[in-house]
Amino acid sequence: ENLSSDSEALALYGLILKNQGDLEEATLTLSRAIQMDSAVSEAYRIYALLLATQGESGAEVEAVFAQAIKSAVPGSRDHWLAVLQRAYYFSDSNQPAAALKDVELADKIYGNLETRYAKARILLQNRQVDEARAILLEIESRYRSFRDVPLLLATIFLQDKNYSQAERLVSRYLFDHPKNVGAYRLLGEILIQSGQLERARKVVEEGLLLSVDHLGLTLLSAQLYLREGETERGLQLMEEIVDKNPNEDILRFKLAGALVDADQVDRGLTELDTLLGRPQAGPQIHLTKTLALLDAQRFDAAIKAANQWVAAYPKEPVAYNLMGIAHLSLKQEDEAMASFERAHQLDGKNPSPAFNIGEIAMGRGDYELAEKWFLDVWKQDENNVVAIEKMAKLARARKDFDAYERWLRLALRSDANSIKNRIALIKYLFSEERLNEVLAQINEGLEVEPDQPDLTLFHCELLIRRGKPEQAVQSCRRVLNAYPNHIDANLLISQAYMAAGYPEEAKFHLRQVLQEQEQNQSATGILALLLLQEKQFSRAEPLVNRYRQLWPEAVMGLELEADLAHGVQDFSRAERALRQAIEIEASERNAIALAQVIKLGRGWQQVERFVDAWIADRPQDTGLMIWMANEYLALAQIELAITYWQKVIAVKPNNLVALNNLAWHLRDKEYQQALSHAEKAYQLAPEVPAVMDTYAMLLVEENKWTKAQELLSRAYQKQRNNADIAYHLALVNSHLNAKERAREILEPFIYSQREFNSRAEAEALWQELKQ
Repeated sequence: ENLSSDSEALALYGLILKNQGDLEEATLTLSRAIQMDSAVSEAYRIYALLLATQGESGAEVEAVFAQAIKSAVPGSRDHWLAVLQRAYYFSDSNQPAAALKDVELADKIYGNLETRYAKARILLQNRQVDEARAILLEIESRYRSFRDVPLLLATIFLQDKNYSQAERLVSRYLFDHPKNVGAYRLLGEILIQSGQLERARKVVEEGLLLSVDHLGLTLLSAQLYLREGETERGLQLMEEIVDKNPNEDILRFKLAGALVDADQVDRGLTELDTLLGRPQAGPQIHLTKTLALLDAQRFDAAIKAANQWVAAYPKEPVAYNLMGIAHLSLKQEDEAMASFERAHQLDGKNPSPAFNIGEIAMGRGDYELAEKWFLDVWKQDENNVVAIEKMAKLARARKDFDAYERWLRLALRSDANSIKNRIALIKYLFSEERLNEVLAQINEGLEVEPDQPDLTLFHCELLIRRGKPEQAVQSCRRVLNAYPNHIDANLLISQAYMAAGYPEEAKFHLRQVLQEQEQNQSATGILALLLLQEKQFSRAEPLVNRYRQLWPEAVMGLELEADLAHGVQDFSRAERALRQAIEIEASERNAIALAQVIKLGRGWQQVERFVDAWIADRPQDTGLMIWMANEYLALAQIELAITYWQKVIAVKPNNLVALNNLAWHLRDKEYQQALSHAEKAYQLAPEVPAVMDTYAMLLVEENKWTKAQELLSRAYQKQRNNADIAYHLALVNSHLNAKERAREILEPFIYSQREFNSRAEAEALWQELKQ
């Protein structure tokens, strides 16, 4: 009152009135202060802040700030403060470029800690997080707990999900500022997001003791109730918060989200519609409503909501994308395509619409169009793993498996941690029998994630295929130690035990699967098969019947029924089951099984008729031809056996079994033809003992004893328990005067009492060697 003509005194008085909430009196006081001839910069600055608080036009606020800067002494504290506070104003008004320009100017005027802090805050407001983080870390390292720097840093770490670092900063800040309620709120949020609900509840309650009605803490308390499963209590508290603050749209928005998450969709939609009735309703509200309707599978309503959204915000690409998803869910592909194309026009950098269009095109079989959209995304970003995965999927749909493999490998180069893509590649390599490459992929994956169960199980499967069942058991066991009820691990270890000759252990693990998953198809089938192999027909029958009941169209069920019927000598039932199986899947395996059943049930003549008809319809199926050849061989009808082996090589000239058998059985009649077959077989498989044996004995006919000895020695090293190979090697050694060696080779088989094809000839040779 004594200094009513002092501009600075009036400015300070106006600031006090503003801070007390008496905005009308503050306006009058500050108006007087700036109208004086001696008006100081501080008066203009405080008046500008007051105008901004009252929501006055940007032009008026900026004009007053400009006058505050102009009236300040250049380089003075008033000059610095006016520029800095204008920077904050620009940042709050969504003018990031102007804000950063002012804060740089403030730094030149008065480059102090406060300016650095202001720059960090403005950068954060403008989502330039990395730059803000660097400044805040620098301040924090030099000045512990300067202003709210630890809380700002904690917020950044929270966004990065670095919960421990965020918690450490806030806890330290609370040690220095034990009554800061905002710090309690932030710590509670950190603990909730990191899943430490009990500690979060304690922190929230401690904060509420300091400020019982603190809005942020009360909201966190409600969220905690929701996370703890006390849904009604949480929702009730949120509704109370909204009732106390009816004009706080953000609170109503949070309540709407909580209602939707609690499956109270209609109540959530009511709250969202209330918000959408407000003139300032933003796109986030439209987004939440559309997503809620999509999640509730109310696709027509979702399309309507998306249309309301684009009516309010015509250039919102997400609205068109979600509209397309809703149309697609209703199988309205043309409408979906139009929506996705519009979304892509509005935002060509978002790959989602392009992926959706490509998926529709691929579903229609328009692979060229799908490729265009997928490739467009990939060309924008060659490390976009989803785009690469889409191209792999497209290659597989086209049955271009070379391209499928290339895209999968490219996906792994872009993201070596992707277990999904590594598993897809391993499955493909398994299908191609490229087992060394399978092992390489498994090892690479396990280097990234050593205890990954799927990769460990692939290793188990690989060991089974490579004939190492005992090692496979150990590999599967590692997964079962961590996950005792793992379905796939129990199935695989049962296969490993079967291969290792431990059927009881295999059955134990199959029953484990069925305890966990009563209708597991694989376990039911394999357990039934094991019991059938053990001729436990009465115990197998309920499993076979159950399999047939649950999966009536499955070929394996029909095969099991045929095996059961065969075992109890009900050959007509076995034949019916196999014929049904062949109607579903005309496999050579079932054709051979059917031929065997016909032989036992209706005689050889019917077998010949069935086989002739089968081969006439399927001239490329050589499995049944080989079976017939072996059957005729067992009946000592060598000429007919030869006929069938010749049919095999007419279709498949490189069939090793047929070539080898023809070479052996033609050696006395068509020697040159037999030799030709033997040489070809040897070229195809030079390390197979049976092939080496046949070829060697044909060379004996040409008196090539040394070459024959070399071949038979190698064959014998590979199969020391093969009596016929041992006899042939002894014969050749005897001829070459290596009689002692011949006796050593032959003796174990002579005294073993084992029967073998060359037994009579071997005993005759033994008598000669004994003399």
